[in-house]
Amino acid sequence: MKKLELGNLKVNSLRKEIIADGRYEREKHVIKISNGKINKYFTYTTQVIQYINREKLLSDALWCIYQDYLVYERSINLKDFITEYGYEYKEGKKVYSKLEKSYERFNELVDAETLELLEKVYEEY
Repeated sequence: MKKLELGNLKVNSLRKEIIADGRYEREKHVIKISNGKINKYFTYTTQVIQYINREKLLSDALWCIYQDYLVYERSINLKDFITEYGYEYKEGKKVYSKLEKSYERFNELVDAETLELLEKVYEEY
C-alpha cells in the first residue's frame, strides 16, 4: 500500500490486523498521519474485507478521520451529540470521548489551509 500525500499531510498504514465480528472479517489499521513536523496515530477499521478498495484505503481512512473531526467540531456538547446521533448515554459518552481525543490529535496536524483542501477533496466523497 502506497503512502497518500494530500497537501502537507502524509498518510500511511503502519499495521493491520484481521478482526471478525461473527459474520464478517474486517481489517483494523493503525494509521500514521504526519504534517512534516508532527506524527499522530489513529485507528481505522475497514469495511468487510471482500469490499475493500485497496487503491482508496488510505484516502478512505483519512476521510473517516476528517469526518470524525468535523462531527466533534460541530457538536455543541455531549448531550446534543447523544441526541443528534441517537446513542444511549453510556455508549454516547464513550464515543464522544473517543471523538474528542481524535479531534485533538488531528487538530495538531492541520491548519486552515489544510482544512480547506480537505473540504475540497472530500466535498463529494
